[in-house]
Parts: sequence; structure tokens; C-alpha cells
Amino acid sequence: MANYTDMDIAYLAGIIDGEGAFLAYIYTIYFQLILKITNTDLRLLEHLQYKFGGRINGKNAEDTKKKWKPCYILRWSGVEAIKITKEIFPYLIVKKEHAQLFLDYPMKWSNGAKTKYRYQKIPDIDIMARESICLKIKKLNEKGVPLSN
Repeated sequence: MANYTDMDIAYLAGIIDGEGAFLAYIYTIYFQLILKITNTDLRLLEHLQYKFGGRINGKNAEDTKKKWKPCYILRWSGVEAIKITKEIFPYLIVKKEHAQLFLDYPMKWSNGAKTKYRYQKIPDIDIMARESICLKIKKLNEKGVPLSN
């Protein structure tokens, strides 16, 4: 990662507010946080990757319609996603609630991954917190007109 300024961070926050997504997945006993930006201009994503790291992937051709431009995704996951979220949080407007859920996510336990303490069981209270956060993020990401209360 290159050095970045407060202006770079604010710019990234604006891009994420408009083109980004905060995602949380549950796979049996595995949980994953992903922060991603989807865009058709690879130059933008390469610039952001140079400044902030992450991985760039192309979207599968079958995922796009023939008349659409090729699409690319810059993504950060796990601890890397949390680090970026902490940096951009003060500048977010649209996705501030999503970001807060990322920051509330209990990361102190690995996903049962091998650590210096070998495989550790995640405490039930952290599993419940992670499940709750995953569901809240999923709800925030639903498409369509929100129902009024």
C-alpha cells in the first residue's frame, strides 16, 4: 500500500458510498466480512488498490449482459476490511450504518482458523453477535423500496 492522505480516505469513502458494498456471510461455522467496490473503469480500481491494497477481480461474463461494459471488483475481506472501514468511517454518509455494523463485529476470535493457539472455539456469545450483524447487514442491503413503519 502507498501512503495516503485524508483527502484520499475521503475520496475512497465517497466511492464506497456510491459504488461500494458492505457484505457479511455465514457459512456453517465460518463468518466472512467483505468490503467491495464494483465499477466498469479498471483504472479507478487500480488507483484505489495502489493506495489501499485489496484484490481486483473481473466479474464473470455470464453475470453481465452482452450490452454492458466489463465489470471489475476491488475487495477487502476480514481484518483488512475492518481497517479500511475504520479509516473511511468519519467520511461516510449513505453507508455509515453498514460501516458501524462492521466495526461492531467481534473479530477477536478467528473463524476456527489455525492460530498460534491452534483451533479455538468461538464463544457462543460472539457467534450470536456475528449472526445478528450478518442479518442486519443483509437487511440493509436488500433492494427495493423500504417498507415504512
